[in-house]
Amino acid sequence: MDIINVSSGYMSANTYILKDSATGNAAIVDPGGDSEYIISQIHANSANVKCIFLTHGHFDHDGGVKQFPGVPVYLHSADGQLMHQTVAMMQKMM
Repeated sequence: MDIINVSSGYMSANTYILKDSATGNAAIVDPGGDSEYIISQIHANSANVKCIFLTHGHFDHDGGVKQFPGVPVYLHSADGQLMHQTVAMMQKMM
């Protein structure tokens, strides 16, 4: 198992790539920083993203989820409402 830390974005958010060394299959934890940089690190590490885990629903942890269409996302149900509130707030700001 390879654990790759990617710190990015204006808040220096920590994203983790958890990669099976044998298969290259990977889980991404909290892709909330600079999406382009995170994706470049996924490619640089030859990782095949199979799922995303979110530790909680703040934008600095979940902001890059939309860059992975079709990839299952896992978040504790207690944080589901927080994520929806964050999305609604961000849409109002735009």
